[in-house]
Amino acid sequence: MHDQSAVHLMTTSSQLHSMKGVCYRMEDHDYTKRFKNKMRMVIEAPKIQFEKVRRNGKWMKQSVDMELSSASSFRVDWSPVEASWGQAVFQLSNQNGASGLIEDHVMFWKAADQSRACALADPRCFCKTHDFDSKG
Repeated sequence: MHDQSAVHLMTTSSQLHSMKGVCYRMEDHDYTKRFKNKMRMVIEAPKIQFEKVRRNGKWMKQSVDMELSSASSFRVDWSPVEASWGQAVFQLSNQNGASGLIEDHVMFWKAADQSRACALADPRCFCKTHDFDSKG
């Protein structure tokens, strides 16, 4: 069973490397609805376990590495999951009041536990703004 604890959405590299939790892929046209194949990422930095339901109803699971690309983002090579997906960049995000990760500025992954999706002790926590560069 996976730990359903919060994804700690921090912006410093040491904190990004300690990210842990679950994020659900949301529909592109409606960030309030989960994606039809129930895609999710179980994050335990520096690894991500990608999971989705296959057409036969069984879960597909594949581990991939996350690589820090800046103090506020990380890169994932999805080719072990699906060769055509290539690489993606994830940034901390808040969409319609929900904390999570945005993939390539388009696809939203909602943190499973919204009550603790941000560690508020860190003033650089990305809960209210998309502008990382203006944060000190």
